[in-house]
Amino acid sequence: MESRYTQIEGGGRACVYNIRDYDEVLTCLKNCKGDEIEKIPFSTLNIIQRLSKSFDAGRWEPCRPEHFTDEKVDEFIRMLPRKLLDALLPFQLDGLKFGLRRRGRCLIADEMGLGKTLQAIAIAGCFINEGPILVVCPAILRFSWAEELERWMPFCLPSEIHTLCFVIKAVLDVAEKVKRIVLLSGTPSLSRPYDIFHQINMLWPGLLGQNKYDFAKTYCAVRAVYTYEAKGFQDFSKGIRLEELNVLLRQTVMVCACFRVPNATETIAISHYMSFL
Repeated sequence: MESRYTQIEGGGRACVYNIRDYDEVLTCLKNCKGDEIEKIPFSTLNIIQRLSKSFDAGRWEPCRPEHFTDEKVDEFIRMLPRKLLDALLPFQLDGLKFGLRRRGRCLIADEMGLGKTLQAIAIAGCFINEGPILVVCPAILRFSWAEELERWMPFCLPSEIHTLCFVIKAVLDVAEKVKRIVLLSGTPSLSRPYDIFHQINMLWPGLLGQNKYDFAKTYCAVRAVYTYEAKGFQDFSKGIRLEELNVLLRQTVMVCACFRVPNATETIAISHYMSFL
């Protein structure tokens, strides 16, 4: 088996193997007595193995029926105004392709100032024929979003653009009824991955588990906490297996420049109303 070494948190080294050698590596580890083995959850492993075909092939290979091929992605990109395309930096063009390959359902988690808005507008512009654009954001950003949409997509009529103040329940309700939805977040939340469940679940239902508690069992250090009144509750605030979670999110729904789990309270959603709404 081919392997390489990488530095891990704390300055140590770890051996890295190809995902296709997982079963063989696991068998070898089981033969080492006295070592505690923590397997990758089956659902996570299954998804990563399917998506790894793109790396083996050296090009994007759709792994779900609803994913778009690169030929379809290029067709969408040709629909965008030349002014918008010329403004996209290489990493922004990669983000645009990432979102289109996943049929317009993704989380853009670049840091503030790196042009998440432009990437989201480009993705929305590729599906403009499907219906009006809805932007759900903090009240202070409503007019900024309207100005950016008018700047990059001047052909849109006022009736085709709607901005609403950020309401978590509204986002969740809308997400269940639309085909395309792009989430934006530039705030890290490494300490509380539990908060991101609803964001990811609206993009890829069931990816992190059937509910928040299934997710917490795998990626949160659940502990019992008791108040001074002897009342107990479960604390999900500390994350575990964050590198594994990072790989899962990057391969499925999240595009970003560095490792971080987004903050659920500062996410902006941009989506399309569909004809059935």
